[in-house]
Amino acid sequence: MDVTWVDGGTELLVYESSVAQRRILSSILSDADYRPTLVSSSEEALREIETGRYGVFISNLEHADVPGLELFWNLKANPNTKSIYTIAITASEGNRALIAALDSGADDFLRKPFDMAELKARLRVATRSVQMQQDLSRLALTDALTGIANRRAFLDQLNREIACSERTGRALSVAMVDIDHFKRVNDTYGHGTGDKVIRKTADRMVNHLRANDRVGRLGGEEFGIILPDTMPDDAMPALNRLREDIGASSMRTETDEALQVTVSMGLAVHRGMETADAVLSRADEALYEAKETGRNRVCLAF
Repeated sequence: MDVTWVDGGTELLVYESSVAQRRILSSILSDADYRPTLVSSSEEALREIETGRYGVFISNLEHADVPGLELFWNLKANPNTKSIYTIAITASEGNRALIAALDSGADDFLRKPFDMAELKARLRVATRSVQMQQDLSRLALTDALTGIANRRAFLDQLNREIACSERTGRALSVAMVDIDHFKRVNDTYGHGTGDKVIRKTADRMVNHLRANDRVGRLGGEEFGIILPDTMPDDAMPALNRLREDIGASSMRTETDEALQVTVSMGLAVHRGMETADAVLSRADEALYEAKETGRNRVCLAF
């Protein structure tokens, strides 16, 4: 889950069914330099959490519509919401409520009435935890050489785009890209130059394509491109412009020699009820055709 950071802090979602308690929490959190979003029902809380905007969720254990313990348990059991940092609050004395909250999935616990210094300290812990988790997630989904999405992240995004395409009926195009004669580059100039070529090619693709297009490195010198809401009549010219831009750009070897690089591409348009593997396989077949028929071209799968 991506977390939105506001003024150096994590966006907070607070669920409190009591109007009076919402006002108190809002005032305390605002005084602590946080700008919380407050909701009054479990349905509203779950809907907000699933937007992915929030890094920290604070909830009372006592609610009119759903027990707080059940809410925490449901959040941690759901793969889409389990990463949110949860803080349980209660006026109950003793350790029973604390143990029950932690067992149900709460990450931290606060008792009423709030101590301002303690609240700030616990929110600082929450912020550090969320930032660390986000950093680790980003590393797990990022290709170390190029900084773009790795194969896992690319396939996850493709599956999301396919689901969106099937739900809305909008077109979806997918391309496979391969750097031509890359083995020759490595053999002639060394792997340092090969790495530079891969990075520069990735940069060209990211900078050339639209903001909502997605580029990923699938392995070696092979890349994937997701073009949402795009049919072949628009995708083919866009990919050809990208291909020409890469071919026209001068790259440098490790010894500062000029090096021209070209790419071949295969394009496939997603068919209804087609899996990610299936559409990528068709794009790969079109890529093979582009390589076999002279390279430095885009071929369309049928």
